[in-house]
Amino acid sequence: MYRQGQYVVYGSHGVCQIVDIEEKNIDRKAVQYFVLAPLSRPDARYYIPVHNEIAVGKMRLPLTRQQMEEMTGAEADTSLWIAEENIRKNRYRELIANCDPQGLFMMVRLLRLHRQEQYDLGRKFHVSDANFLKDAEMLLASEIAFVLEITREEAAELIYPFYHRNNEPD
Repeated sequence: MYRQGQYVVYGSHGVCQIVDIEEKNIDRKAVQYFVLAPLSRPDARYYIPVHNEIAVGKMRLPLTRQQMEEMTGAEADTSLWIAEENIRKNRYRELIANCDPQGLFMMVRLLRLHRQEQYDLGRKFHVSDANFLKDAEMLLASEIAFVLEITREEAAELIYPFYHRNNEPD
């Protein structure tokens, strides 16, 4: 069970703090809610019913420093690339919605490699892949920055250590 003051990752909203556990009356029935404040938007609030397994299932504890360091040091497995566009889109939507950190790491690395291959071949990087890449990088960078207590920019560099912003294709 989660508790007030604890930090969690909540789906595609990223790292949030449980600022309160509040009771509201809905249809004359008392319902408890976790009140989450996302670190990226401290003025926003998300109310998650404590007894709703599906909603609470989208919450998880942030990775530990050790888990984070292991993931940032792993190599990308290019054999996991999904060539079929619709299947790839569905898989990436699922990874982002669930904020699956290992899946997001692999997704970002594969998309960056694919983007570079496309540019090397004189082709354009697909817009939907670019959008998935941007969303996944944002989620990962915010969690890495939180866990390792570094800036988002430093965290972004850890996602793919051989990637350099100066050499990024337009």
